[in-house]
Amino acid sequence: MSLNVPHVTYHQLRAAAEAFLKRYHSSRKIPIPIEQIIEFQMGLDIVPLPGLLEAYDVDGFTSSDLSNLLMKSSRRLTERRLCSIFICN
Repeated sequence: MSLNVPHVTYHQLRAAAEAFLKRYHSSRKIPIPIEQIIEFQMGLDIVPLPGLLEAYDVDGFTSSDLSNLLMKSSRRLTERRLCSIFICN
């Protein structure tokens, strides 16, 4: 199975982040409540998976049906790490 992942420039990533904030957190108040946005505004479930990082060396990923964000459960992820998991998936 081959995974075809497109190259994304910094400008494209920045534009995607700006569009996300405009849609889900236009006030831009810090801290950004990313967990609440993902669960309550986007309707995704955040599912902790014990041992994910140790077994697969990843912090998290989205399920194939895009309804769940599965993430390591050893400790809470920082908002930056959670955002990067979500945007990259």
